[in-house]
Amino acid sequence: MSTNPTNTAHARRVEADIGARVERQVLAEGRKLKLGSFLSSPEMRLILRLLAPRSWVIGGIVATTIVHTTIAAAVLLLAVAFINIAIAGAYKSGGSGIEVLGFGVTDWILAQLPDGESKVFVLFSLIVMLLVLSSALNVFQHYVALRLQKDMQTSIRMEVFDKFMVLDLRYFNENKLGDIAYLQNPVIGRFTNVLLFAQNLLSATLKFCAALIILTSMSLTATGLFVAAMGILYWALRGVNQKARKVTAEYLEKSRAMVSSFLEIAYGIRLIHQGGQEARARDQFLDQVTQSEQSNVTAQTYSAYARAVGEIGSVLIVLIGVLIANLLLGYDFFANIAFSIAYGLVALSAAMQAKRILDLRVSLSNTLPFIKIASDFFYATDHVAQNLETRGGHTSQVIRKSLSVRNLSFSYKGDHETIADVSLKFPLGTATAIVGLSGSGKSTLLEILANVQIPKAGQVLLDGIDIQTMDSPSYRQNIGYVTQEMIVFNDTIRKNICYFNPEASKETIRQALDIACAREFIEACEDGFDTVIGERGMLISGGQRQRLTLARALLQQAQVLLLDEATSALDLHTEAQILHSLLQAKKDKILIVAAHRLSAIRNFDNIIVMDNGRVVEQGTHDQLIIQDGIYHGLYRIQEISGPDAIASGEGA
Repeated sequence: MSTNPTNTAHARRVEADIGARVERQVLAEGRKLKLGSFLSSPEMRLILRLLAPRSWVIGGIVATTIVHTTIAAAVLLLAVAFINIAIAGAYKSGGSGIEVLGFGVTDWILAQLPDGESKVFVLFSLIVMLLVLSSALNVFQHYVALRLQKDMQTSIRMEVFDKFMVLDLRYFNENKLGDIAYLQNPVIGRFTNVLLFAQNLLSATLKFCAALIILTSMSLTATGLFVAAMGILYWALRGVNQKARKVTAEYLEKSRAMVSSFLEIAYGIRLIHQGGQEARARDQFLDQVTQSEQSNVTAQTYSAYARAVGEIGSVLIVLIGVLIANLLLGYDFFANIAFSIAYGLVALSAAMQAKRILDLRVSLSNTLPFIKIASDFFYATDHVAQNLETRGGHTSQVIRKSLSVRNLSFSYKGDHETIADVSLKFPLGTATAIVGLSGSGKSTLLEILANVQIPKAGQVLLDGIDIQTMDSPSYRQNIGYVTQEMIVFNDTIRKNICYFNPEASKETIRQALDIACAREFIEACEDGFDTVIGERGMLISGGQRQRLTLARALLQQAQVLLLDEATSALDLHTEAQILHSLLQAKKDKILIVAAHRLSAIRNFDNIIVMDNGRVVEQGTHDQLIIQDGIYHGLYRIQEISGPDAIASGEGA
């Protein structure tokens, strides 16, 4: 299938944007893999904070690793002695044994064993037993580390979730849903891999040091050559590691873009079908998938290349090192076959551990971008709403007088104020309507009253107490808020309407459904209250979704009811019936409605007219008609053109 040029251009723009982000993240920020900078980085502080409550488990892993390393060193020493017996024939203590750590270790080992032909068998059995024990310890270590990793995954997933619960809405407005979803799955999974990385690095480092000590005791000159060769190999892999880190970060960005693209397509599937844009959507998603997979192949290729260089280099280092040592030290390889094989065995073990360290370094390079994303999220406090509960705020009580705002101002971005110096009072037992053109600030004012947006200046007062000094959850539980966006879950009607009040009685449910005019259509459904309404409620109509969200807010039994054009999808008769029922039940409540059908709010106690974020008029319907201002003009337009003539849009 041919690619749409527009889609190709779009893909190139996305790729260029991702490339720039990767360059800024990996190169401009200078996040080179240096031990000192990493240990003092925010990423390391986050890791240590997560590990602190599990210090006793980590201590056990470290102790087990030390024991495991000791056993591995003992196996090497026994292997050295075994090689001498196997190659040189009968070996007796006090002979020409190999000196390790300043004394004849092989002599001491053999002195503990019985003489005769059984010496070789006993030595071989000891080696096998220690190898089995070493393997068992290794499995145990890995099991404990995995359990600890899963525990950390659960903890960090819940920390991410808990932080989502206190994030300002700006975070969700400015970040794609796919990026948020990507944080919960691949990012956290790779982030917690750092625990296994640390355990493997400790094990490999200790084993390498143990082998190096043995090699140094056997031949200082040969070991010096060996270490020099390892340094050359490390230098050769340095560039590969830096490139691997860059392409991994690029793959990460493109994977996030792919997930976001898929979720956006899924969200807009009706619009895509409506406009016949299936082929276009497929091309766009195919471009994202192709870019992501190509980046993945490149990242895996560099990782495989680094591993191959490490494997080949490790073997060559051992072979060339033993050969040079023999030539420089004047050893005849065949005359000193026992020493050469024993040294080669220990050197090979050291090389394997060095290769593990280099591989782990590559893994860390690939993991660092994931760690940085998680760290940036946890330490990004610009969007975090004030956690009022942690400040010792008192619990919201029963409203006795009023809800009010004083000198309220708010802006989404820049200096343009969506709400500008607004002061209002909503007494208990009253119904207030807020009207105005699209963008006048109606919805924003309701969001501030619901405490889902934090004002730039001013106060929201409940019975004279600033809600910023209250416990946020308890305040919000006393606010029934129905937004323009009809948020429902892919679940049954019963679970949707009882979301805020799962233990609601049948009578309470019946009363809420009657006010919302929802009982009739629910009873008409084949499964009644057990009817599943589909993803975002797509199996029922918009008007039915709106009535369910209203019934859910009524079942919350909150004293403050905020309705943001909550009846806009209903016919005039149903809307009038619902508002009439709400007015009858307002005695112990505060009812605030943002509306554009002015005929439905004629009987409200107070009508507030907003324009450009300011309150320009206020009073009853009759008072505002007499004033002959903005409200009167809007009312006349609706009388002539119909009640939807000035329907306000989103963001009002």
